[in-house]
Amino acid sequence: VAERLAFAPTAQLLTAPAIPLPRLPWSRAAKDAALLREIRGLYQRRSPLDLQFALLLLASWALGERLESVAAADSIGLDGLVCMATKCREPVLNCVRDETCKKALDCLDECGVNDQVCSYMCLRSYESPLFTKFSLCVMQKNNCLNNKATIQELPAVDSIPTWRGEPLTDEAARQIYEGWYGAPADAATSSALGGGSERGCPEGAPTPYSWRVVAGQNPAYDQFPCQYQIFYRGKARDSLWYQPVFRVYTNDGREMWRASDYKCRRVRNREPGTLSLTFSDSGVTSREIWRIAGAADGLEWALFYYAGAAERAGQRYVGAVMASRDGKWPPASEMPAVEAALRRCGIELWEMYEVNNAGCQAPPLKPIHEPSGVYSSQGTAAPCAMLEPDIY
Repeated sequence: VAERLAFAPTAQLLTAPAIPLPRLPWSRAAKDAALLREIRGLYQRRSPLDLQFALLLLASWALGERLESVAAADSIGLDGLVCMATKCREPVLNCVRDETCKKALDCLDECGVNDQVCSYMCLRSYESPLFTKFSLCVMQKNNCLNNKATIQELPAVDSIPTWRGEPLTDEAARQIYEGWYGAPADAATSSALGGGSERGCPEGAPTPYSWRVVAGQNPAYDQFPCQYQIFYRGKARDSLWYQPVFRVYTNDGREMWRASDYKCRRVRNREPGTLSLTFSDSGVTSREIWRIAGAADGLEWALFYYAGAAERAGQRYVGAVMASRDGKWPPASEMPAVEAALRRCGIELWEMYEVNNAGCQAPPLKPIHEPSGVYSSQGTAAPCAMLEPDIY
């Protein structure tokens, strides 16, 4: 291993000239050049998780084998091509013939599937039904890239054992996740959602979201502007849904709202507050484990920690989101408790990136599934007139 390592100041990653790509793309020199370009891009983002990922890529390269954390296939071998040609011919041809779908493929090829920040922006920038069908066939159903990923277990984070001076129960945990959903909207909430306009939310109406994200740790998933979290009970007994809504600035300069649809289940044999969330994103299924790392007694703020994996995409990830009712930081008196909650997750406050919550007009906060009747009696005014989200 030592023979394959070389040391140089990290500043050279920012000042070194561009690394040319060798003529033979399958050669060892070409693979090394591609790796160094990826390492440079990760370093330039100056994010703790990106730096950690860069070090894992270097360790994988030095050992000569793929570590599980960076195990996503970065090229398609002969077996993968045969799989795509025999099992997914129609979705593949439809995708490469469509302008938007082809842009998604080119974008992912440019950044590499191991780069979650870049690849997630590709997905959000060029989402389409055709790309969903492509991913569903090539990755989820047939795993033509032969990927595998599992949820990482470290750091070991448990939900808070107590809340409001009492042991945390399943009902109390659900109350924390649901947050402000259904509570009568105060003047500030009403104003932020358009007030009494045609697509607004009058004061006193049931609040159409649980939390607004203040800051997040993961550079791929937690830093989109105008993030709303909606945890709500469904019609079925004990059902719980999670619907994050956020704004995206795409790679080609467009602005749009996006949302995801998660099904939540209580994790058996774990402490209250531990949920398993599953969802399909552009045809690929992901699973996440969420925990309540901290919450104020009056729900002024809450901190949620998650660890997840998209098995057939070969990606796994961790993150944390700090949320409040209005998307603003808690008062100074609450910050010691916030920092203590972050440290329970192995995170320092400086690792969190503040979300831009300005200019969040007309968010599509209408629930995808019909909410439980328990919310029908809440609020003192007519329900908010919310737009429906787009889901791919």
